[in-house]
Amino acid sequence: MIKFKKFGEINESFHKVKGGAQEKIDEAKLEQLKQIKTIMAKHGAQWFLDCGTLLGAVREKGFIKNDSDSDIGIRAKYVTEDLLSDLKEAFIVSRSGGNKDDFLTFGFTSKNEDGKKLVIEGTHIFCDLNVYYEIEDRQVYSLRLEGKKGPFYYLKSSTVNSGTKLMDLKGVKLPVLKNHLDQLDEMYDNWKTPNRSKTAYPNRCTS
Repeated sequence: MIKFKKFGEINESFHKVKGGAQEKIDEAKLEQLKQIKTIMAKHGAQWFLDCGTLLGAVREKGFIKNDSDSDIGIRAKYVTEDLLSDLKEAFIVSRSGGNKDDFLTFGFTSKNEDGKKLVIEGTHIFCDLNVYYEIEDRQVYSLRLEGKKGPFYYLKSSTVNSGTKLMDLKGVKLPVLKNHLDQLDEMYDNWKTPNRSKTAYPNRCTS
């Protein structure tokens, strides 16, 4: 049973990007999101920028410095075996647990020209796919792997079900929730002020 209880602050750690590599990493992340957009459109899946990627798009008008991964969200009803198959073909699966009907945990890394993990100055170009499941009046996703409990994160169903619109991220139109400012309010305390050490997650909970 999931307990909707605030965890409090946790330490945030960002991979220190070597000088001159940040621009290359951001370009690779943007290319990854463009690939994802194409795959999602093929399957008619409604998805959206999530967590730090959304925060960067809104607050920084780009990506957050030293945040090497991307975060996207999708409601479970749009996750199909065909969609997962295409994502597995386009990328290298780096995190997988559960299944599409029971808190799927899924993350993947971009490939280089040789079909291996793309690495830029020691940084993998990684993406977390946050799959949201409706529980009571909330939409919940998990970062647990097989055999582990939590953590879980949640948003109000009214936020996730608000539909999507396009937002410009470094020249590319990508989907965000229509209620994306509510999304940020629910995810972070005082998100308008950059905080590089500790972040409060009001929406983090356990089972």
